[in-house]
Amino acid sequence: DDMLDAVERQLERLEADGRPRFVWIDMFCASQNLLAGVFEPDAHPRGSAERAARKEDTDNIFGDALEAVGELLLYCSPLSGTWLAPPHPYLDPERGEPPARWERRGPGAITRAWCLFEMGECLAKGYPLHVVLSPADVEGFEKLLTERLYEIDGIVASIDAREAQISKTEDREYILAQVNQVEGGLGGVTKAVCAALRAWLAREGRAALARLPAAERGMSALIDKLGRMLQAQGELEEAGELFREALQARRETLGDKDPSTLVSVGNLGLL
Repeated sequence: DDMLDAVERQLERLEADGRPRFVWIDMFCASQNLLAGVFEPDAHPRGSAERAARKEDTDNIFGDALEAVGELLLYCSPLSGTWLAPPHPYLDPERGEPPARWERRGPGAITRAWCLFEMGECLAKGYPLHVVLSPADVEGFEKLLTERLYEIDGIVASIDAREAQISKTEDREYILAQVNQVEGGLGGVTKAVCAALRAWLAREGRAALARLPAAERGMSALIDKLGRMLQAQGELEEAGELFREALQARRETLGDKDPSTLVSVGNLGLL
């Protein structure tokens, strides 16, 4: 339900350009294992005709669908929650073995090998990537930005496609071959996802600030935190505008020597 809500909200934004979108959600359309009935790998050895007849043709069922794709929606929830990782090996065998009872944190999709396969296919073709989040993550974002900015930085910094896990090691070669079509391979996927997530964070931060009454904007903690985040992303001109707005509001309201005014002076000086 959360994922579908996130997809629908993003479609509403995208379709503001007048073009309808149609969405492929593979876990609804393809099991990745079954064509029909119950698949029993021990009863049908790999390479046998019986197995081939029962297993989906993943080479084509994904490839054909992805040929029709023009944009990618990346579900990045939980944004800051923790969850127990499955006891599966890494997609990249050179990473060794995952920790036992590993408490992972942050977006789950980038930790799954088949999700990386699809991201790799789309990114290799230059499709735009849009970050979508659950309602709870969207609602909690403003508080996260205002009170725990450094946690956001840590969440983005911790995303690493090299630590993706795979349930069936027999799929490694095929998935890695597709992912490596992206410039930089797994590292390139990580870079693209982090860039999209940072862009989303900045956009949501701007929207949260815009919702504040004009009299509260310059005095808010949000304007400071958003300015610092934009500064870290290299958006120096926009960050400077926010820092100057905050400095002017605090000088007029609190005077030159108030600690909040001096924080604004410091922000602008560091910029």
